[in-house]
Amino acid sequence: MRKISATITFYLISIFISTLVSAAELKVIWKGGKIPAGNGSNPNGDLSCESNHTEDELNTDSTEEPSDVRWSDDGRVVFTTNINNGGKLNMNTVRMNSVSTPFHIMTDKFSALGGGGTCDDIDGINPNTLSGGDLDIRGEHIDIEDDGNIFFILDINGELGKFNAATPFRLNGLTYEDKLSFDGPINSVSFNDDGTRIYTLDGSNNTPILTTVELPNAYDVSSSTQIHQVDLSTLGIEVGAHSSNDQAKDVEFSDDGFAMYILIRNDTILTDGSSDMPYSYIYQFRLEESFNVATAEKVGRWNVKGFGNNTSASKTGKPTGFSFSSDGMHLFIVQVLGGGGVDQINQFDLECPYGLVECTSATTSTFGTTVELTKQNISLNTTAIFKRFEWIKRNRDEENLTAHNLNFNYKNTLIDTLANKFEPVARKNIASLISKTKNEDKKSKWSTWSLVDVYVGLYGQHGSEKPKDVLVKGITLGADRKHGEDKFFGLA
Repeated sequence: MRKISATITFYLISIFISTLVSAAELKVIWKGGKIPAGNGSNPNGDLSCESNHTEDELNTDSTEEPSDVRWSDDGRVVFTTNINNGGKLNMNTVRMNSVSTPFHIMTDKFSALGGGGTCDDIDGINPNTLSGGDLDIRGEHIDIEDDGNIFFILDINGELGKFNAATPFRLNGLTYEDKLSFDGPINSVSFNDDGTRIYTLDGSNNTPILTTVELPNAYDVSSSTQIHQVDLSTLGIEVGAHSSNDQAKDVEFSDDGFAMYILIRNDTILTDGSSDMPYSYIYQFRLEESFNVATAEKVGRWNVKGFGNNTSASKTGKPTGFSFSSDGMHLFIVQVLGGGGVDQINQFDLECPYGLVECTSATTSTFGTTVELTKQNISLNTTAIFKRFEWIKRNRDEENLTAHNLNFNYKNTLIDTLANKFEPVARKNIASLISKTKNEDKKSKWSTWSLVDVYVGLYGQHGSEKPKDVLVKGITLGADRKHGEDKFFGLA
């Protein structure tokens, strides 16, 4: 029971440390900015990919006034929408690019730097053509739902089109189903976890209105009913302090819906000495109830400026949209600015899930994982004690009860097999480290023992929970001394 108490103490200390981390200013680290390649800048010489696609030529690169960015769940594919419909994009305003390393934009496969790209690593569509004229060619926002099977594209007129994917997270084979019409100023939307609610953001100057609408069924855009609306300036978003050009550009939620993020941009270069560049903020809100905006409370804002190669007033881009990686540990921002080399996707690494102002995570799966970790630790400790009792019972007639053991438990069968091949060697090394091989002259009546258990696997892969990696390591060191026929004294 002494070991179990130590486990509980460890968790209390962990919670205390987490509180201290949350109270400190979190680091948001810029890792790089990239304009993903198009057919005109592929690494394989004269490779032409037009024959692989039904749309127009995939020319030059993939961002020309990008308005939003979205990743596949596994981080292997990135998508952008663009407001500019000509030039480099050649009418393909929704673009797709593959990367070599998950959620690392700098490893774009189809660029000269990334290398190894094929025609399957890029694609583009024209929303106007694909929707039969229902949507404008210029895309304002993109959402990908239902494990990559449904694409939602919002155009500059507030028309939200629903497209069904032939292959998850792929543009090739995308088919148009229907649309839901909002007002023109709506420039961003977001969905709740089950697809029954849409949150729309009004981009009018100094009017950050967030509206919640309910759908008849999951991702069913045949109709909608407004159930809530709030002016975010009443919740602490500052507008009109320096000029009348503060615009709400994007709304995002954490995966569990207990955190909400709003991007506010102002293109005005201030002359009062407070700034020499356009200013933008991402506001973070804490929600008491999952995806219930009526329970939102502002916790702070993160200043979007001075990162990467855009630290001067002449090169600072204007952020237009953002998104997080599926685990919340990476932030991605698209920005625009006249001139070359700025209309790019920027990657930031975060200290903790969705941590711009404070840490947050999927509450259900985090709680479930914590419970599982506690259960595993208790199991490892009690198992060690009972295994020792069993060893003593089987060898009670021996004077030397020294024993050392090592166990691996991996959910992956292949890894488990390989790991167990190392158990005998590791066990021998542990025995040598803790107690040298007994010789005949040894006078001590103490016997040493150890037990090491390693558990690696996934937990929470059911219901509304996302699978979480679980690693539990337990080591017990002990010593026993036999005195009398059936009496032992020991410690661990």
